[in-house]
Amino acid sequence: AVVSTQSTGSEANGYDDCEEPEFMCRSKSCPKPEPLSKICAKYDCPNIEHLNISGCGFEARKLFAASWVLTDIDLSESMEAGNKAAFWKLFKYINGANDQGVKIDMTVPVINRWHMNDKYEVLGAYMAFYIPTVHQSNPPLPTDDSV
Repeated sequence: AVVSTQSTGSEANGYDDCEEPEFMCRSKSCPKPEPLSKICAKYDCPNIEHLNISGCGFEARKLFAASWVLTDIDLSESMEAGNKAAFWKLFKYINGANDQGVKIDMTVPVINRWHMNDKYEVLGAYMAFYIPTVHQSNPPLPTDDSV
């Protein structure tokens, strides 16, 4: 399904924000994440508002309403298998498995949303790709019914 959503997200500000960055990685040298401004210079990104809330390795931001393509993450086997399967379904969509037969450039972010109960048990999840700006007014429809 192609849907319009509004949500919030987070961005890694980098390990320099942490008092003890070693706890964040298993090896002695962790690469610092690229700033969002550099990433969005390479890829199409949704409009965001920085919320001036940040800390060790994250920044809160508001994503403005936009069209996204999404699919459920099948959790019946494992979280890893479900994530891979969901990614490839969406990848096929941007590779032309859509009603317009167009290839769509990869965008960021790829969003996973997890639905949990009050005991923090995962009840369901979905993965979503942002539809690029050029296709926002007329997004191609998926040809796969599970997307």
